[in-house]
Amino acid sequence: MKTLYIITLFLFSFSLMAQKARIEGRVYDAANNEPLPFSNVLIRGTQTGASSDFDGKYIITQVDPGFYILEVRSLGYETFVTPEFQVIPGKTVTIDVPLQKNATLLSEIKVEAPVVVRKDESPVSLRTISISQIENSAGANRDISKVIQTFPGVAAFPAANRNDIIVRGGGSNESRFYLDGVEIPNINHFATQGASGGTNGILNADFMREANFYSSAFPAMYGNATSAVFDFKQIDGNPDRIRFRGTLGASETALTVDGPLSENHTMIFSLRRSYLQFLFKVIGLPFLPTYNDYQYKSRIRLDSKNEIKIISVGAYDVNRLDTDLKNPTEFQQYLLNYIPGSEQWNYAIGGVHTHYRQNGYSNLVLSRNMLTNTSSKYLNNDDSDASALLLKYSSSEIENKFRYETMQQLTRGKLDYGIDGGQIKYTNCTFQKIYTGDSLRTVDFSSDMIFYRYGIFAQYTRRFYDN
Repeated sequence: MKTLYIITLFLFSFSLMAQKARIEGRVYDAANNEPLPFSNVLIRGTQTGASSDFDGKYIITQVDPGFYILEVRSLGYETFVTPEFQVIPGKTVTIDVPLQKNATLLSEIKVEAPVVVRKDESPVSLRTISISQIENSAGANRDISKVIQTFPGVAAFPAANRNDIIVRGGGSNESRFYLDGVEIPNINHFATQGASGGTNGILNADFMREANFYSSAFPAMYGNATSAVFDFKQIDGNPDRIRFRGTLGASETALTVDGPLSENHTMIFSLRRSYLQFLFKVIGLPFLPTYNDYQYKSRIRLDSKNEIKIISVGAYDVNRLDTDLKNPTEFQQYLLNYIPGSEQWNYAIGGVHTHYRQNGYSNLVLSRNMLTNTSSKYLNNDDSDASALLLKYSSSEIENKFRYETMQQLTRGKLDYGIDGGQIKYTNCTFQKIYTGDSLRTVDFSSDMIFYRYGIFAQYTRRFYDN
């Protein structure tokens, strides 16, 4: 019977791997969202491809599973090379392709796909993180923060099991993170307040379509960045049918659902929960961490000139002490006496409205994010005795932000400009008993602060050379 089960499982796995997949999408003008018919879409390194129809749509069928890059060409437009993406057996991958008009009139046209994709706004400091790098980076466990730490000029925090990102010697709080245009302050679980680090990443690698890393010369729209900017682009939900996917990893379990909500409305949503507390208990560690997170994207095409994206990501992290541990060792007892219990939850949610015009587009971005930290510690971990309280800490950071940006294609070059602003609120309540010398000192304070900020930005970009 066991042999039959093994053979059945092997045949099922073989049939799954033998399934073909499909790549589909839409080719359109990046400035005004108009469809581009008769565009050539080719899988790099092969002769397999398709042409777009009058609506700019294309379909490539019978694709083997693997990692692929598309090269897209259309008369009067610059050749576009997509970021690398993964094709899964039996699934449909949707790749929409924006093309930029070729402002240079040539008497002889020579079409070559560039090896490295450069953006005019930041031609030398941009690096794209491919999906295969995330999947195959040794020791990263599909954690985007750990993959970034392997790049030149990026240093890891000088401590074990930390995801702080330090670029060109800057601070770990000097980088900015954007998810489909919405700024998110935290990308790690058990985050350190005021910094970018934590134990492991919140962002689900299955959602990633493209990850752009700017190490300097940031585009003007990314304000308040002094070390680096990370611009993450997510996949859309598939437009065909609702699909469910469950995964079981070494330290977590996950459920993902994606599909259409209506003809012009798609969504993708995932939930993840760790079971590290069980693993830690088995190996005898007296602290039991658990992390949970969610990620959501919804895209609504109102008409050919307007669309709305709703983005959200959040986490709930808990660290509890195993006070039921019997006969703890000296080291275990030290940890029980020293480490406080803690809870942390955070979220970011935002909406992006894009309006396309004849020679450009505008984005209105509204977002809110919040981070709340609480921790407490009692003498001998006895919370039944109020006088045994050693630490009680609670803090929160809330940001409400907006950004309006416009891109206008000019005869020579293009102009980006806009405004942004926000309200930041910070609260802190701290009670702590600490020893200074031979005396016991009590620290007890609270604070409540509100800040307002605003800004204006503009950038003119013109290409003087073809390469």
